Amino acid sequence: PQRGTAARRGRTEAHSYAKRTACVCLTGRFQKEIRIKRTLFRRSAFLPLTGTRGIRAGFFAVHFAIGTVRYVGAVLLCLCGGALIWTINKNTRTMVLNDELERQLEDVCSAKKQLDNENYRLNTENTRLQTMLQAQHQHMQERLQDIENNKKDLELKFRDISNEILNTQSRRLNESQSQVLSTVLSPFRDQLKAFRDEVSKANTESIKNKTSFDEQFKNLLSLNQSLSQDAQNLTDAQKAQLMEKLSQNSLTPAQLPASRSTTWYYLNSRFNTYAQEAENFCGIACAQSAIEYLRQDTIFDQDTISEEVPVESWGTTLTNLKSFLNDYQTQNTYTLKSYQTTLGNMQSTLYLGVTHYDAPPIACVVILTTTGTGWPEPTNGHAVIVRGVRSDYSYFAISDPGFVYFGNDVNASYMDGRYTVSAADLHNAISSMTKCGFIY
Repeated sequence: PQRGTAARRGRTEAHSYAKRTACVCLTGRFQKEIRIKRTLFRRSAFLPLTGTRGIRAGFFAVHFAIGTVRYVGAVLLCLCGGALIWTINKNTRTMVLNDELERQLEDVCSAKKQLDNENYRLNTENTRLQTMLQAQHQHMQERLQDIENNKKDLELKFRDISNEILNTQSRRLNESQSQVLSTVLSPFRDQLKAFRDEVSKANTESIKNKTSFDEQFKNLLSLNQSLSQDAQNLTDAQKAQLMEKLSQNSLTPAQLPASRSTTWYYLNSRFNTYAQEAENFCGIACAQSAIEYLRQDTIFDQDTISEEVPVESWGTTLTNLKSFLNDYQTQNTYTLKSYQTTLGNMQSTLYLGVTHYDAPPIACVVILTTTGTGWPEPTNGHAVIVRGVRSDYSYFAISDPGFVYFGNDVNASYMDGRYTVSAADLHNAISSMTKCGFIY
């Protein structure tokens, strides 16, 4: 029984060992299994190998060898599987890393390409802006040079005109002096001739008339001195009056010699009246007519002018129109006159604008009523052109760009935008438009 029990215990221990070797791992349990095998080997080594014990011992050794082989195979299988899994994981990580690097490389290349395109665009824009800046700088230099040349030309023209006016007035003054002296001295010559006749007659008479002759001679000498003094005084007054006229900006109608007949003076036949294309474009239409007349071309239309001249809902100002006209033509330098200008100054200034400067004057008017006046319709603010003036300054010819907005009750003679108004009505209309006036 004891031997059978030992044999069963040995088989049980061998089966348990085989089971443990199938699940062993490379840890501290491996060392424990080695110790168990050594113990079992020692126990079986000291047992007798005869009979049933020897068979059992042989069976145990075979069973032990099979378990060891299974254990070593499991270990090798685990090592091979771990190495394979590690290799697969390494290759997978390498592929993922390569894909990520390729994607990042593509992103970097795309970003570089975008930066290159942006750099090229910025360089092109920089070149264009530099070219534009140089062109503008050159244009401004040319404009400044033109302004300097125009300034010199205007100074020369002003000097020539002043000398011409002074020479003309001096010539007229000399002629007037000659006429006055001739008028004043003619009676003296007649009296002197009569005196000589009387002296001749007295010489043929008796000596008794000598006393009366001396008295008459003294009276004639006194009269001659008085007439000479009057003529000299009259000449000085005329000289003072001429200097006073030349010191003024313009001559009033009362200062000009009266004319027996009246004549109309108009702008050249190339002047055109343009209808305003919008309700607030009256000043723009006047500027179109003036710039075309002065430049003698048609490059400016109302849309182009409105881009250069600030236009509000109510229209534009005379200051803006003056700046535009002076910037884009050199035939005339426009000047602004206040709405408080006197009637006489307005008459003479508009006369000079039409006849002497040959430039269309532009006026801002407020027409309160049409009763008893030459205006076609009332308006709270409007711009018109003075295209003609009568020689006595009493009437002015008007070019009105707002004729397209006239009502049906307006007389048909106004429908072309050309009519005449008196100087008083024009002055009242200009004076009613505060902070404006006219330019010429």
